[in-house]
Amino acid sequence: MSRHNRRVECEFAVVGALLMDNSRVTEVDLDADDFCVSDYREIFDAINILVNEKKPADILTVAEHLDRSRFVADRSWLSVVGEIVNRTPSAANVVAYARIVKEEATRQRALTVAKNLELGLEEDGLESVDEAIKQLMMLSAPRKNFECTVQQAAAIAIDEIDAAYRSGGKATGVTTGLTDLDGCLGGLHNGDLNVIAARPSMGKTAALLNLADNSGVPVGIISGEQGRAQVGLRLIAKNGRLNAYRLRLGKLDDADWPRLTHSAHMLSNKHIWIYDRPNPTIEELMRQARKWKFQHGIKALYVDYIQRIRALPKSPRHEQVGYVALCLKELARELDIPVIALAQVNRSVEERENKRPSMSDIKNSGDIEQEADTIITLYREEVYSPDSYHDKGIAEWDIKKNRHGPTGMIRTVWLAESMTFENYADNHVRGVA
Repeated sequence: MSRHNRRVECEFAVVGALLMDNSRVTEVDLDADDFCVSDYREIFDAINILVNEKKPADILTVAEHLDRSRFVADRSWLSVVGEIVNRTPSAANVVAYARIVKEEATRQRALTVAKNLELGLEEDGLESVDEAIKQLMMLSAPRKNFECTVQQAAAIAIDEIDAAYRSGGKATGVTTGLTDLDGCLGGLHNGDLNVIAARPSMGKTAALLNLADNSGVPVGIISGEQGRAQVGLRLIAKNGRLNAYRLRLGKLDDADWPRLTHSAHMLSNKHIWIYDRPNPTIEELMRQARKWKFQHGIKALYVDYIQRIRALPKSPRHEQVGYVALCLKELARELDIPVIALAQVNRSVEERENKRPSMSDIKNSGDIEQEADTIITLYREEVYSPDSYHDKGIAEWDIKKNRHGPTGMIRTVWLAESMTFENYADNHVRGVA
């Protein structure tokens, strides 16, 4: 039997089984578009409509529905539907038949994508490659219905509330590894764009790497500013509590070597992928993220940093930054993961007496403010006041925007030698509202 004939027979078996036992509809992972035979596609669609309306979907009701909505002169849907039911022995193997229909439909779509890619390469170049990758990823992803009733939305929300309740208040998203930050954000949630903004020397790259390393899940890091060796050194220093400056110079004493070995061993067991092309384009970034999602199932993406990503080369800088922010938000939703991106703060803050940045201080901030779900500014007083004893080794994470919860300032410990952020000793939280 040819592949096509096998697919047709399985489509016949699926609609026949569902007509015999409507309760099996929930077990079948199919869309009407998965059917290549138009009659079976129409019947499958009619069955689903009737079942969703809490009505029986049998020979008479399906035929009547199709006669009303798909009227064709000199055509009796009753005879078509009746013949299918009469020739279907049982509904027992509907899931297996449905799986074959889905596989064949997916295979056909993949072939179509490949043909379109071949035709589009000469005209569109890498743009056609990006579109092909996106379409292939959508084929392999679980089916997602973007339409729902308010009752379905409420049911999903209740499930999330229940999960949060059962967690005992712990983060339900990807953890940051910082207790107080997780307490305010609930972790980093799928589909969210989280922006961390700071002036140079505040430790924002270290913050990004700390969060990625603390996540405990497969993650990707886009490092547009630092090469892989620098990223690796920082992660070794963090995990081994080693002096990063001495590591760079190779000045290790006898006590450092076991910690270095232990740190390297810890990193060997982590699922972190790094892309370190300098100043990548937003298209390259998205292509790499999709690849990681497809091949490794990454649960979060960390980007260093927004203003270093190239986009819309002939446009004003603020439009380029805005486009990058928009793309990062769309990428978070497309891949269903949190995206955590760094952003530069304008130099003008250093001319003020209080140098703590606000959202408006972020370079080309308009679209970043609009697209981000969370905006955090990072600040260390000791950068400007080295002799300040009270703020020595303290970093302030100020949540300026949080679509899902409180804003306010959280303090953490900053260990400069190993470029590590840790929970504040007494779990002090100030200004959370």
